[in-house]
Formats: sequence, C-alpha cells, structure tokens
Amino acid sequence: MKIAMPATVKIDKQTGIITITITGEMDLLHTIKTCVEEMLQTPDFHPGANALWDLRQAARQNLPTNDILSLVSYIKSHQQERGAGYKVAIVAEHDLLFGGARMFEAFADTVPFNCRVFRDIEEAERWITGKQ
Repeated sequence: MKIAMPATVKIDKQTGIITITITGEMDLLHTIKTCVEEMLQTPDFHPGANALWDLRQAARQNLPTNDILSLVSYIKSHQQERGAGYKVAIVAEHDLLFGGARMFEAFADTVPFNCRVFRDIEEAERWITGKQ
C-alpha cells in the first residue's frame, strides 16, 4: 500500500508483520497518524500484529514532547482496533529521530505493546521476529 506522502505501509501476509517506511521531509506526527489509519483499513491487517517503523530515510528533525504525548494519546484512542500485546520496533539512525523515538518508548509504557528503538535494521528485525 502506498500512502499519499513520503511513506509506505507493507503487511507481510505470512508473518503478519507490518513494515512502515517513512522517507524525506514531512510532518512526522501527521504522517504517523495517517499511516496508522491506512493500516487499520487494510484487508491484510490483523489486530495485535507486530510493526517495524523504519525512519532511517526520514528527514532529521526534532520531535517535540507535545507531539510525542499526542501520539501516545492517539494510539490509546485506537487501542480497540489496533489490539494489544504486540511489538513495535522503531529504527532511527539519526540522533534527533533516535532521541525522539526513545522519548516515545519511555512515554509508551502506558500503552498495550512492547516498544524498542534501534539504530540497526537487522537488530530490529531479529527482535520483532523473535529470532535473536
């Protein structure tokens, strides 16, 4: 599925793992919300599916604390559709995005999924698939 912005959402039919890749310049908060909405409407989506958010090609930008808190609230508001008990791996190589993702990881302790932030895509893939 292609989102009308610098993002793609792919759902692996075998594993059910959702891979969201964000590239270039964008309003990151709006982009993430749009990706979640599109994902929830995709026929291959299943509640509780693990997700890999790949921000390696996203423009370096600061993630304000208010945006991060807004994102956590948004996720809580979609908990019934999204499910619970899943893993979310965020891959961010650049310091600004990595720092913002780590803040999200800390604030996300109130949502029903396990979140980890990585700089390395292979390490994130091993964690999300359980193939450590």
